[in-house]
Amino acid sequence: FANYHKLLEDLNEKKDGPDGRTSGQYLDRQMAIIYELRSLRKYHAISLRILERNLLTWTQISNGGYGSVISEAQRTIAFIKRNQHRMFRRCVNLDD
Repeated sequence: FANYHKLLEDLNEKKDGPDGRTSGQYLDRQMAIIYELRSLRKYHAISLRILERNLLTWTQISNGGYGSVISEAQRTIAFIKRNQHRMFRRCVNLDD
């Protein structure tokens, strides 16, 4: 619980460089956090909603350099959706 909430805090707390742009180091950290969300299966449903909401914000930022973060979020969203489907398939026969 605490680890998940710390990851979300670090993901959403914007850190600007001296020139007002988001620093590359922070963008790398965001990418790593987004990737780490894949391993926290218990939180996949809420992580999916948070990432989808953040994608809207990140795509509207014109000078932030968020392309790599957006790409990682899209990959993680796809991963979570694939795995939610697999988990669901174990419980319910989708072929019926």
